[in-house]
Amino acid sequence: SVPKVPPARVHEELAWTQDVLYSLTGRRATLFRPPYGEVDERLSRLAAGQGLVTVQFDLASGDPDRRISASKLIDYVSKKARNGSIIVMHMNGNGIHTAKALPRILHRLRKRGFELVTVSELLGLPPAPPVPAPAAESVPAAPENGCSPGEKCL
Repeated sequence: SVPKVPPARVHEELAWTQDVLYSLTGRRATLFRPPYGEVDERLSRLAAGQGLVTVQFDLASGDPDRRISASKLIDYVSKKARNGSIIVMHMNGNGIHTAKALPRILHRLRKRGFELVTVSELLGLPPAPPVPAPAAESVPAAPENGCSPGEKCL
């Protein structure tokens, strides 16, 4: 369970993720969506200590499920989304039909009258500001915690 991860490990992984995002985009994240939506007060406090606002989602798209076709993904998300929904979709290789389904989902949601905004806009928060360039231009090495990409680390 994510909330049982030791505080030092949480801190290390959040800091590493911030460093990677910064090295790739020149920005640091301001929002934190816990893996699997598993969160408790301690995890939110640790994230806040690194300047992150913890957010949850209300609609899990189901896109990592290999049994769900792009068509079913389109229908499900398009029908279940509500005003203010935060929808979880994956572009990390786990959402096998996400890239194919997303344009149709967006079209249907707009057709239903939804205005699509970032989570920061939805919550009335400012976007992440650009920050000065880092000293090193490379992507930081992953923390030495034995986790590999796609593995439940945090």
